[in-house]
Amino acid sequence: MNSPAPAPSKAPIGSLRALWPFVQRHLGLFTGWLLALACSSAATLSLPVAFRTMIDDGFSSGANIDRTFGFVMVVVLVLALATAVRYFFVTLLGERVVADLRGRLYARLLDLDASFYDRSRTGELVSRLTTDAELLRSVVGSSMSVALRSTVTVFGSLAMLFVTSPKLAAWAVVGIPLAVLPIVLGGRRIQKVSRDSQDRIADANALATEALGAVRTVQAHAREPYERNRYGAALATAVETARRRIGAQAVVTAVAIALVFGAVVGRARRDRRADDRRYPRPVRDVRADRRRLRGCAGRGLERAAARRRRHGPDQRPAA
Repeated sequence: MNSPAPAPSKAPIGSLRALWPFVQRHLGLFTGWLLALACSSAATLSLPVAFRTMIDDGFSSGANIDRTFGFVMVVVLVLALATAVRYFFVTLLGERVVADLRGRLYARLLDLDASFYDRSRTGELVSRLTTDAELLRSVVGSSMSVALRSTVTVFGSLAMLFVTSPKLAAWAVVGIPLAVLPIVLGGRRIQKVSRDSQDRIADANALATEALGAVRTVQAHAREPYERNRYGAALATAVETARRRIGAQAVVTAVAIALVFGAVVGRARRDRRADDRRYPRPVRDVRADRRRLRGCAGRGLERAAARRRRHGPDQRPAA
């Protein structure tokens, strides 16, 4: 009795190294993308410094206003230009890499013997040539750029945070992994369901390609209702798999938002309690009374100004 075949293991992220020979053919685009990425990340990290300078020193004098606002404008323009250049280079790189990959795969399919096509469905091969290659284009042209940019921004922000407030940076280093861990676990689940969804779409495309390729045979044997039902069942399976993927993504999104904003609210509540312990009740009462007095004084001045407008600047209201 033959033992069952082992289930295919999940491909590690290191399998993307197979794309590197295709990227090496376009080193000019790759180098331009890296330079634009460095410029856009540096400009993004400089924005808080620019706005802090504008708020702290920009309104002290006329010369400072021109200088600080000019500095902010320069940072914004550099960010806009670098982002546009980065998008152009990485998108064009993705298109060229996928074009080379499709040409290489098509040439390989033409070199295979006839027995391979007897074992494989033509529709599935066409789906791998189109759909899977399109997914690789999104990886090279979008996901890779976003991942590297986010990594640079995270490490740069942590360095600036340690310089500004080491205590807050330590809390961030401890809290961020705890908040990211559920998202990572959910992401693995989403990855598995997404792969199943792609397989079901490939099955539906294979059925449609086979039926349309032999449409004369289908019509000669009056198999149109059977093919419609079979294709409809394949579409229903694909939609059900996509529903599970969308549900998993929705759960991960809700968990991420709850963790992030829950941490913010918890921190604000803790700071408020610390403020209450730092200042006793009489001090807080004095502060509240002072705010009420300022409000009463403001309302009194508004009423006096209204009466002055009503009776004229040189007239006084009768007693």
